[in-house]
Amino acid sequence: FSLRGRTLINAHRFSLLTVVSNLLDNAFKYAQADTTIYLRCWRRQGKLYIRVRNTMPAGQSHSDPAAWFEKYWRDSHSSDRHGMGLGLWLVRNIAKQEGYRVKAKRVGQQVVMTIVVQ
Repeated sequence: FSLRGRTLINAHRFSLLTVVSNLLDNAFKYAQADTTIYLRCWRRQGKLYIRVRNTMPAGQSHSDPAAWFEKYWRDSHSSDRHGMGLGLWLVRNIAKQEGYRVKAKRVGQQVVMTIVVQ
């Protein structure tokens, strides 16, 4: 966990907790067994950034990050994990409703999810 500076935000508690807990849940659920999950928060130009990063198992193919937010979408490697494919769909919809931006990308074997609270 990393936090830089001191930031106060006015946010709907349930919405922000749901977004962050879903990102963390996915990071733990789909990460390589021996990896570290990183949670980083920082502020820049009046915005709060929250980033969750994890490493995927070696040899696992990755799909397009845009597809991860589709309702009921599940990766072909996720059949042995619980879930219905609604977590990231909820994240995207809650973020949109609250005025947050949500970004997802792959960097090598890492998955990086960033929420921008404005």
